[in-house]
Amino acid sequence: MQRREFLQMGAAAMAAAQQKPREESVTAGATADRTPRVGLVLSNFRGAKEHGGVEIQGLADPQPLDADLNAAQIDAMVRKVIELGAGRRGGLGAIIGPEDWVVIKPNIVACHGLGPEDKDGGAHHRYIPGTVTDLRVVRSLIGWLVEHKCGARITIAEGSGEWLPRERSKSAVDGWTTEWGGAFGGLSYKKMIEELARRHASIQFDLVDLNFDETIEMPVPGGARSYHVPKTIQQ
Repeated sequence: MQRREFLQMGAAAMAAAQQKPREESVTAGATADRTPRVGLVLSNFRGAKEHGGVEIQGLADPQPLDADLNAAQIDAMVRKVIELGAGRRGGLGAIIGPEDWVVIKPNIVACHGLGPEDKDGGAHHRYIPGTVTDLRVVRSLIGWLVEHKCGARITIAEGSGEWLPRERSKSAVDGWTTEWGGAFGGLSYKKMIEELARRHASIQFDLVDLNFDETIEMPVPGGARSYHVPKTIQQ
């Protein structure tokens, strides 16, 4: 075969290939929303738009950021936070079953009513408003869990470095019994738990001080050492 004939055959084959219709295939698959969601709601939230233009309804009774909020306004904010944090995976209702043990860890870093004269072995820093979790937020969260049948046992747990439980000290109050000078509607964690236990007898409510909880020895992943974690947290 001469060179000219070879080139002509190659050109003809290329032209035929270009004229042949291309076969394309597309595989369709459902996309999963794997983005973690965190709900953030300010007291003045009047609504917004999601990515994609979906309308988000605001609070029914929005208030200025420096307003003194009542229990109903705080409850509405907590419920909106839970709603916004749910996403496509269902949120708390999909994570927590009716027989689960739920542990809520608020921040009780200080204790109202303790002074430097309390000689109980604890370190007592002056209580400053805004440094502890609003008890009404915790109560609203528990209320939502109860309504949605999330949990057969609900525990409030903390391990403060600033106060000791009364049974281990000589102080008149601790983080569980103080009423915070009336700051949170006169609530204390002890009173809250007692009230919830009366209203919802089928659910176990309790308080756990993580500083004195039974611990379980756990190995450090990939290492030869181990550490102790409170049983309430590990389980």
